[in-house]
Amino acid sequence: MKILNLSLVAVALSLSAQAMAHDKVDLVPPQGETKGVTLSRAEFLGADTQYYIKTDSGVKQAKQLMKGQQVVTQSGKPFAEMTGKLVVKLKPETSAEDFAKLYGLRVDWKNNSNLVLLAAQDGADLIALVNAIKASPEVERAKLDRAVAKQEIQ
Repeated sequence: MKILNLSLVAVALSLSAQAMAHDKVDLVPPQGETKGVTLSRAEFLGADTQYYIKTDSGVKQAKQLMKGQQVVTQSGKPFAEMTGKLVVKLKPETSAEDFAKLYGLRVDWKNNSNLVLLAAQDGADLIALVNAIKASPEVERAKLDRAVAKQEIQ
């Protein structure tokens, strides 16, 4: 029993020593100024999504998306359906209703921090719409809403 305990302690100590050996930090000051690359949070997390659709000639990157259209993964597995809505974070001083009217949208939902769910008209090109909205100075961030069947086995 003592041998088992001693061997467990020895294993634990050797593993902790190996873990500490990899946590070394260089304390060298940076050499001059470095120009940082500015990425949005979505780009950093990979959430600035490129959408793919299935065509007769295979899976292609979508140039245009409509409400109800099915999007797939790069391998062609069904992924989600476009809801025809956009999730938009507006700057605090922007009126959600006025902003929606400017782009021909309808406000479906909004909260106190000016996060809004905007509904596009049927037949609207969602990719062009979200790109136009992202370019607006009143917008902090915007993305297309999609319905994902998470309860289905992938």
